[in-house]
Amino acid sequence: KYGSTLGCLENLTRVLTMERQPLALESAEEVATRLEKEDKLKIVALIAEYSK
Repeated sequence: KYGSTLGCLENLTRVLTMERQPLALESAEEVATRLEKEDKLKIVALIAEYSK
């Protein structure tokens, strides 16, 4: 379950940061840290949905 949630987070952060390259050199967490607070809250909400 954690693996699929992490995959969802990676895809979401890629969309939110308009990142077209794979997140090979940085983790999804590092990308999320760079996002605006509002976007981080959206990620948390979406992960909560996917984790139900």
